Formats: sequence, C-alpha cells, structure tokens
Amino acid sequence: MAEKGGKQSRDVTGGFAAPAEGTGVSRRAFLSGAGALSVGVGAVALSACSPSQPSDNTTAPTAQASPSDYKAKPDPIPEDQIAETLEADVVVVGAGVAGSNAALMAAKSGARVIVLQKEAGVIANGAGFGAYGTQMQKDTGQEWDVEEEINRWMRESEYRSDRKLVHLWAQFSAIAVDQLVELCKDDEECQPILYDPAWQVVYPDPWNFAYSGGVVFLGPGGMVRVCEVVLENAQANGAEVYYSTPAKQLLQDDSGKVTGVIAQREDGSYIRVNAKNGVVLAAGDYGNNPDFRSEYMPHIEGLESAYMVKSNQGDGHLMGLWAGAQMQKGPHAGNIHYDPALPPAPSVAGSGCPWLWVNLLGERFCNEDCSYGQIYAQAMNQPEFMHYQVFDDNFAADVEAGRMGEGNNKNGPFPGFGMAFIQPQIESGDVLTADTIEELAEKMEVPADALVATVARYNELYDLGLDEDFGKQAGRLTAIRQAPFHAILRKPSLLCSLGGLVINEKMEVVDDQGVAIPGLWAAGNNSGNWFGGLEHPMVIPGMSLGRAAVTGYLAGLSAAGQTY
Repeated sequence: MAEKGGKQSRDVTGGFAAPAEGTGVSRRAFLSGAGALSVGVGAVALSACSPSQPSDNTTAPTAQASPSDYKAKPDPIPEDQIAETLEADVVVVGAGVAGSNAALMAAKSGARVIVLQKEAGVIANGAGFGAYGTQMQKDTGQEWDVEEEINRWMRESEYRSDRKLVHLWAQFSAIAVDQLVELCKDDEECQPILYDPAWQVVYPDPWNFAYSGGVVFLGPGGMVRVCEVVLENAQANGAEVYYSTPAKQLLQDDSGKVTGVIAQREDGSYIRVNAKNGVVLAAGDYGNNPDFRSEYMPHIEGLESAYMVKSNQGDGHLMGLWAGAQMQKGPHAGNIHYDPALPPAPSVAGSGCPWLWVNLLGERFCNEDCSYGQIYAQAMNQPEFMHYQVFDDNFAADVEAGRMGEGNNKNGPFPGFGMAFIQPQIESGDVLTADTIEELAEKMEVPADALVATVARYNELYDLGLDEDFGKQAGRLTAIRQAPFHAILRKPSLLCSLGGLVINEKMEVVDDQGVAIPGLWAAGNNSGNWFGGLEHPMVIPGMSLGRAAVTGYLAGLSAAGQTY
C-alpha cells in the first residue's frame, strides 16, 4: 500500500545532531554563551527512545502547569470538523519499534491496519535488543538460567516490575527479534550482529552483572531503517501508514469500548479512523513533556533530554488516561546515560570507564566503578550535574589489561579504546590534555589546589591497594603519574522515560480497578510496570528495545484477535 501523507528524507540518527569536530569550546565559554557545541552522537547501541523534532533548545523542560491541569481531558472534536472517515480493524498510533511490530503482526493476522504517525517519517533510536534464546545466541552457544536472569531484573527493579510481563519477554523476545533479523538480513543499512558475548560481566559486584547476547543492528540506516523494513512488510500485508497525521483523541462508545481515533492532517483538518477491534497505543515516551517529568521523574529534575525530536510529549499516555486508563505509579524509571553527549560535554567514548572522577570543585565524590545505568546518580548531587574523568597517559595499557571496562563491559578490554582512537579527540580539544596537574586544572576550570590534592590522595590509595574513601575495588584503581594527563567532561541526560499505562498479559490497558478497557492496547514506552526503580537496570542491556519489540509483537496479535 502507498504511504499516506508527505514523507520527508530520513534522519538516520533518530533525532541526534552530528558531532562537531574540533570544537574546543570551554565549559565557561559555553555556559556564558560565548560559544556553542553541536550535540554529539554517542554510544547508544543498547538504548532506545521516542520521537522528537530537531531543535536547538538543549535546556531541560520546565513544568508550566499543575499535575491536574496537564492531564485534563479536552473537549471532543466537533463532528463538523471531521473531513473524512476511514475504516480499519486495528489502528496503531505510532510508527517506532513497538508500533511497526504491532502493525506487522496485526496485518499478518489478517486485520485491516492503519498506522498513524505524528512525524513525517519513522523516528526510532538505539540499536540493540535485549533478548533471550535468539537463533544468533544459540548459534554461538550462549546459554544461561533465564529464571535467574528475571530474578536479577526484579531485584534491580526494586520488585516494582510486573514479573508476568517480564516473563513474556523471556517467552517471546527470541521470536520477535529473530523475525527482525530475518527481515533485515539482506538490508545493508541495518545489518544484525550479536552483542559481543565477551561483554558478559562476572565479577564480585553483583550490581555490575550484565547478561550478554543482545542483537544489535548496525549500518547507516540504524533503527530507523529496521522500523521502515518492518513497516514495508506490514504494508505488503495490507497495512496503510499515514505520516504527519498525529492522533489527537480516542473514540469510545457508551460502554467505554475504544472504537477509533480522531487524527489531524498537516493542513489542520481532522479525520476519523474507526477501529472495529480497537487501538494500539505505541506513541513513545514523555521525555520532553515537563509536566509528566515533574510528576513522575522528580529524581532527574533539571536533566536535559538527549533526543532533539521534541514531539515525544506523552501523547499516548494522555489519550489513554482520558479513556480511563491507570498510570503506573511513580516514580518512573528512565534511560539516563552519558551517551549521546550534550553540550558542553564532548562526544567521547569511555563514559563508563572507572577512572578518577572529580566534580567542578576538583574533588572526588564517588566510587566510580558502578553499573553504567547508575553512574549518573552521584553526579545528580554535584554542581551542574557534571564531572570530569581524569587519567594519565597509561590509559591504553590500563584498558587493555582489563582494569577499565566501558559501560557493561567491565571485564574489558573495551575494543578500540587505545591511543589511535583517542588521539584525534585530544587534538580537537574534546579530551583536555596537559603536562602537569596544575595545567590540567586550568583547562578544566577547577581549583588547581583541590585537583592536585585529589590526585595525590588517589595515588596514595592506589599504592595502598585499598580505596579507604569510597570502596572501589583495588583492581579498578589506577595511578595518575605519567604525563601528559587527560580529562573528559561528562554530563548525564535523559534518553527516554520508561513508565506508562498499566497493561495486562494481553497488552490490554486496564483502568484503576485493574479491569481491561475494551479495544485498547499499549506497547513500548506507552506501556507500564515493566521497569521499576529509578533507572533502566543494566542487568539486561537493551531491554528498552526488547520490551518495545515484544509488547508491539504481542499487542498486534492481541488486537487482531489472536491468542498466544
């Protein structure tokens, strides 16, 4: 079927701006407005998020209304403003990972499917799917106890996740992801590979344990192309896709059953899309809605959104609430990372390496050797949420010796993080370099006496073989003695919010009494009770996209009247 509405050229970065080369703009210059940095594309292979629109505004959203105001149900759109009526069995709101999978499975099940996409094209981010039991895992002999894996997930989610939903991931992630691999295997723009099994973490700190085996799609098209391929297959099965046509309100009959959607065209006119079976909400997260964030994610108040497409405003959440849905109780978890980097921080790999970290006062403030998903937490207590990684010219040897892991790869070495990789970043000024600690402090714009004392104490702890100050494992301590000395500025940001509408095992949205709302399903970041705690647990890297694929797959089947 032909695509409906105008479709613009694809932004394969999923809303990221390209990294600037040789910016060399200081933190002071940036904060004073004397210079500007482009947003860098960081290592986001195992994260995912929702739609946004390119923007130069990198400030954190500010709440403007009280929680009760922003959720107020709008008046119905008058009948005389409806320009056209369309008919479908299933309407899917959103064309990202969850929406495209829902559309494909509903269409393959014989349903008439209409997809409504807010943007002029597909918006999708990240690259890797957390999965269990995929064919690629089997082919490489990767096996583990999935029940223990789920138990670890539940513990790290503070037991606020719905275990029955997570168990569905264990049952269906291989089926959903293997289908994506099969669809994309001959497409050069999104080639599937297996997340390096050597990255599985087994060492004393259980909070740094991560199960390997996620499937990553690499290529110039990235996750956007994966979704396009899925949608092309959905269209081959009869689905229709309407771009630049955001859903505005759900339709319900007198019994409360969801019977369709009112959407708006680019010209401002409205269309009614009747849905015989109902509607799947897969409209992405609310990361750029300041009111949602203020109410449900107060623990990251002030953090900027890393995705520059600003249209991820929680549209699906709001439409569900207006239909009587129950929202997952707060606080909601978020994907909170250092990659991609936001100004004034540069885009440099290695944000998870446990070198010495100092704040803007030149002082050490934490045990740097923690799970990648939680390294932001201590920085939230520091000035401007920023810190520097400080290390000496032995860094390549330290990495290769396995003393510095990157992200979840704590067993190292992190591939490619040697002098050949970092030298261009040093030359560009993104990695600060100096022959003395005093000179490095000047470039970092931190008090020299404080940094000198901090480095001296850190070396003392290294010589002692015991971190008496913050308890870091001795094997992760490294001396800072060989000039030149280096520093990288780091600043966390929100990739996406992970809380949503409460669903049951059929992906049906439920009301405040736990009763399913007829004709309404939710998937991806519109669905809730999958993530608990305050951040994405990294025990299963890529679970954000893994959830999107599985919930989209199952919601499409369920909406089409299939059982599983």
